[in-house]
Amino acid sequence: MKKILIFILSLVPVICFPQINQFQYPEIKKEGKNITDFVPKGWTIMDEVSGEFNLDKLNDIALIIKSNKVLNADSTDPGSGFAPKILMILFKQPDKTWKLSCVATKIFDTTQAGVQNCHPYKGIKAMHDTLTITFATGGTVVDNTTYYFRFQNNDWCLVGKYMKEDDMQKSMGVYLVSYESVNFISGKVESGKYDPDTKRNKYDEKEIKVKPLIKLSEFDNRNED
Repeated sequence: MKKILIFILSLVPVICFPQINQFQYPEIKKEGKNITDFVPKGWTIMDEVSGEFNLDKLNDIALIIKSNKVLNADSTDPGSGFAPKILMILFKQPDKTWKLSCVATKIFDTTQAGVQNCHPYKGIKAMHDTLTITFATGGTVVDNTTYYFRFQNNDWCLVGKYMKEDDMQKSMGVYLVSYESVNFISGKVESGKYDPDTKRNKYDEKEIKVKPLIKLSEFDNRNED
């Protein structure tokens, strides 16, 4: 009887997560006349931002699309459902058409692991030639992490990261508990902590070993190494 029970329990992950393991991301077109040409059937544009990412004086665009099909990682927990997401970056051409520059899927978590059972994705922004994407996790104390990506050496790479921890429960309102800023190009790391009781800041600087930059298409925010 014990052997049968162990066997059944060993099948639980397979039973609970078949949709995740079997999900196939659609192939994205390489070129198109309109932005919507790059959105596969059954997918919807969730977020977008424009910027001159490759410095050719033409406004490019970064899109996040999500599947209209919501996958449920755990049939006993409706809150665990999530919609697969894709980040794509399109370069505008002189003839006003668009060309696909990058596609990334690993950057998105496949669970509702954010604040209050929401997806951790918070938003994207363009800072001149740099694309940022922010995620938030936690509860009373919220961890916000922003990743910085730039098109260089003919590819999109992770060039920086900014992490901050906010306490949402202080009577004085939201305040910054700590932060850390990492420049993966120079290896410089800046960090700081704020104590609202003493109203004093403590800062620190250090350097880390510079490694080959991680490509956006391969980046997984759950395993940055």
